[in-house]
Amino acid sequence: MPASLKIRAALRQLLVSCVLLALAGAPAHAQQTTGVPGSADATTTIDGRYLPPPPQRFQGQINLNAAQSKPAWPARVVPPKGAPKILLDNGYRTSWFGKNHNTPVYQLSQAGPFDQWPTGMGFERFYGFMGGDADQWGPGSLYRDTTHIQPFIGNPQWNLITAMADEAVHWVNELNDINPDLPFLLYYAPGGTHSPHHPTPEWIKKIGDMHLFDKGWNAVREQIFANQKRLGVIPQDA
Repeated sequence: MPASLKIRAALRQLLVSCVLLALAGAPAHAQQTTGVPGSADATTTIDGRYLPPPPQRFQGQINLNAAQSKPAWPARVVPPKGAPKILLDNGYRTSWFGKNHNTPVYQLSQAGPFDQWPTGMGFERFYGFMGGDADQWGPGSLYRDTTHIQPFIGNPQWNLITAMADEAVHWVNELNDINPDLPFLLYYAPGGTHSPHHPTPEWIKKIGDMHLFDKGWNAVREQIFANQKRLGVIPQDA
């Protein structure tokens, strides 16, 4: 395997490991509620083992008209008592690669303002696309920090997922070469699993050679479902 692919694979594994360690180290709290359930001022904490939290059960009643019905509101989700304060940018170098779907559409231009762009929300570096999805071959909303870029023009082999990996690896290597003692936070949100699905030919061949879908997508779904039960990811009676 080429060195660049090994680095990318190691980076992906590192990101997964960080997420798992963070979840495993999260303190468990019994759920805490205030107020009368269903009232507009009720609050609740959530079971942090399940993210995102499941929808709350509707506790009102719906009858033929408003007079015969009982209104109810979902409890406002709040942190548990004693929740730790978290403060970032403590000597960490920070970067964001990939999808940013947080900035309002009317601020997506070179006129700004940029306070709700990644670089305005605590990230020193940004390389990715603005919005919910992007063409992986020619993303029209690709930015480096706040500068619009088009590296795919005249480069038909260019692919956003590959470019993201290369940019992230380059950023980490650059930090390590200059000062390996500096800690870093790298947020990585690729768009390849979001529509439009644009894998490169080598990934299409790799998955095709596994023959996962020879019996159709529904057979794969049933196999995944059974594996999730076996591993305890979902309940046995799901």
